[in-house]
Amino acid sequence: MHLNIYSLKNKVDRLQVFLEKEKPNVVCITEHHLKDQERKIIYWENFYEGSIYCRRVKTKGGTAIHVNASTKSKEVNVLDLVAEGDIELCAIRCSEEKVAVACVYL
Repeated sequence: MHLNIYSLKNKVDRLQVFLEKEKPNVVCITEHHLKDQERKIIYWENFYEGSIYCRRVKTKGGTAIHVNASTKSKEVNVLDLVAEGDIELCAIRCSEEKVAVACVYL
């Protein structure tokens, strides 16, 4: 599932309700607007952070992948493909499903 959230900080609770109802395995979020030090404030029951990219210089933007606790995944390093403000991405590989998921924001 993909969501262009346009600032996650004020939508955490509403997204928790949505995730409980829909029960996706993987949620890709673009435009979360989080800085690296803010990412730890985001928590949803039964989900973990699979991968995240936070802008270092500019504001807004960013990509994140959150994974259902029942799904095993491993982060894929794609930082060498990132050009902040032009292409931002993060990626995971789901072990059991043998699927790779990338979240891209242009």
